[in-house]
Amino acid sequence: METQMLITSPANALKAYNNADPSIKKWMKDFYPEFNFDPNITDIVISYEAACEVVEFKPLTIENFGFYPEEDRESKFASHQIDIVAKALNGKDENGNWWKPDYSDGTPKYFPRHYWDEGAAGGPGFSFDGYIYAYSISNVGARHSFRKREHAVFAGQHFVSTYNKFLSPSV
Repeated sequence: METQMLITSPANALKAYNNADPSIKKWMKDFYPEFNFDPNITDIVISYEAACEVVEFKPLTIENFGFYPEEDRESKFASHQIDIVAKALNGKDENGNWWKPDYSDGTPKYFPRHYWDEGAAGGPGFSFDGYIYAYSISNVGARHSFRKREHAVFAGQHFVSTYNKFLSPSV
């Protein structure tokens, strides 16, 4: 009998684990003891492509935004990327639906805050400055809000170059 190797991505392994019944979950943990089946989402969503895998969305490229005027394409693509990252980090609600901000529910929503820095690494641009939260307003668009402070901080720091493309004025 020929030996075959089965290779899967961490996101797919987690998806299988999360959809499995308890006996299969135990088997998976026993069979793959070195794999963390309970990771923090920020360990998974380390790129736009990884976020796409989490939300089961085929990654787009800048070419998909060719219908916008050239000076707007990069910003629109970056906005899309932030949408996908926010969706992946926010996860699903208690009903199994992707979480969407509800400004009528009285819970705070969090947003990364950036400031313009002439001396930023890699040249002038926006740098992560912290986070803000709001109960009923949004300065960045509700799609870019996070339900957890730590996810807003992570996105603001880890995806700062994407935020730069989104926030910077077109030239």
